[in-house]
Amino acid sequence: MKSKKFFSSLLIAALFLSSSTLAHANETEVWRFYSKNMTYKVDSGISSLMQKGWTNAVTQWNEKGMNLYSNSSSINTLGVFNEVSSTLYGRMQTWYNTDTFIVTKFQGGLNIGNSNITGSNVATSTATHEIGHAMGLKHNNNNSIMNSARNRSNLWFPTSYDVQTMTQIYAGTIGWNAIAASVYQPQVPTDVNISYDFPTTNKLEEMVQESDIIVIGEYQDGFETWNMLRDPNNSQKESEEAFVEGQLYDFKIDNVIKGNVDGGNIKVNHRAAESLTLKFSEDVEEQVTVSDLFYIAPKTKSKYVLFLKQNKELDNYYGAIEPFSVTIDDNNFVKLNSNIIGSEGTSQEFQLNNVTVHNDILDSIEDNISGMSLEELLNKVTAVGGVKGYSK
Repeated sequence: MKSKKFFSSLLIAALFLSSSTLAHANETEVWRFYSKNMTYKVDSGISSLMQKGWTNAVTQWNEKGMNLYSNSSSINTLGVFNEVSSTLYGRMQTWYNTDTFIVTKFQGGLNIGNSNITGSNVATSTATHEIGHAMGLKHNNNNSIMNSARNRSNLWFPTSYDVQTMTQIYAGTIGWNAIAASVYQPQVPTDVNISYDFPTTNKLEEMVQESDIIVIGEYQDGFETWNMLRDPNNSQKESEEAFVEGQLYDFKIDNVIKGNVDGGNIKVNHRAAESLTLKFSEDVEEQVTVSDLFYIAPKTKSKYVLFLKQNKELDNYYGAIEPFSVTIDDNNFVKLNSNIIGSEGTSQEFQLNNVTVHNDILDSIEDNISGMSLEELLNKVTAVGGVKGYSK
């Protein structure tokens, strides 16, 4: 009982010290590591690019004051997954105890199915972002590695804002100004948070630039469900370990504004949900399904402008960035479609095996499109360059 009271007092003191270091507190999650010291292990068999992404990320956080170190017996794992026809860069599961708000374990993954992860900068940016989540840093709209709208080719390191946030969380904890401090690992997690790194933007220019094609048309009735999660070594083969629900819609094209499309119909994929295996102990694991909180079911008999990327291997298209969809009303005015316009966050929460599962999106964008006429929108699209324009 005495040791428990001592730890609680120490935690309160640490939180007081860290919160007093800044006049204005930065965005943080409720959890953190017990101290700056934490073990991890990188999964074997992953590509040198992805391995370099994780090791670069660890090095960068350590250079800023953390002490993350490799240990072959660590329960904290850093690996990869293969989700195709998706803009998802990475994912982090962070397990913690709500009596202490101390992290008990974390599991991070980089998405080898994302066609934008082609160089070490982007892989490192994603890995640094995901480790930031495990450390307790939160999505924000500042010049930060935690900003979903960041340019991942140019911002792959913790910024001064991130270092400030890290110091806010860890200054005053055991060993912050020293090397020696044992790793505290509470044995009973009460909560797990699932966080994602999807790209977002406020800018029409970026929507255009990220797109392989921009098309006007209508969704047709019905859709085909498929598994977006593929075998790590063969994207033609479904994963046998988990399921990411994609919904493939037929989309009838009226006009092509950017790019080249064979034929008048394409398949457009919408990511709807994900089934994950959560390991509660050595003997207990269960499948859990979490919704994709960006998902908006498309409407038939409505006109859309879609900003899409192409998966050439599987011959389908998907949203190039969030947002990617604009509806056209009967008077030829447009409305931007997104669940994060002016949002303070949206979430899903439920309990399983006495553990509360949290799935949330804390990103927010501005709507700079709704209310335009279709002609005004397309003139702005055309002004970006590399597009054909619109023929009525």
